[in-house]
Amino acid sequence: MYDPQIEFAEPLIPRDLTFEIDERILAEGTILRGVDVAEVEAMAAAMQAKGVVSVAICLINGFRNPANEQAVAAILRRVAPELYLSLSSSVAPQIREYPRTSTTAINAYTAPITEPYLRGLTIRLAEQQVPNKPLIMLSSGGIIGAEIAGRNPVRMIESGPAAGALAAT
Repeated sequence: MYDPQIEFAEPLIPRDLTFEIDERILAEGTILRGVDVAEVEAMAAAMQAKGVVSVAICLINGFRNPANEQAVAAILRRVAPELYLSLSSSVAPQIREYPRTSTTAINAYTAPITEPYLRGLTIRLAEQQVPNKPLIMLSSGGIIGAEIAGRNPVRMIESGPAAGALAAT
């Protein structure tokens, strides 16, 4: 904290690739201002012009009421179906904007890699007539199917150490 020579890592999402919309959900979950469709469509065009592949949708108080995040996602799916979408209300539905947003950003950053890989793995195993579908270990030590894991790669980040701890017990 007091090291004047500390070197911080570059942010996963550069400032010019962050976008805002004029919406608002109050702290108790009431929608004060809904999502403007034209505004999101314009934002999608700007993202496409910049070559964006994956989007982390993180709105204030989205953990309390996901309606506006879901509305943004629905519009983006309609106008830019090629985008990978990560909603903070489903990836990390928790209070505190920074941990929720950073977790969702990491999920969005890794989803374009993990989702196609796990989809391809599942298809290849089926083609080779392997009777079981792959199960993926989570950071918590639990397991989930490859389809869900592909959409939520942030949940797998610490799976290696979790597997080691489970094996040791």
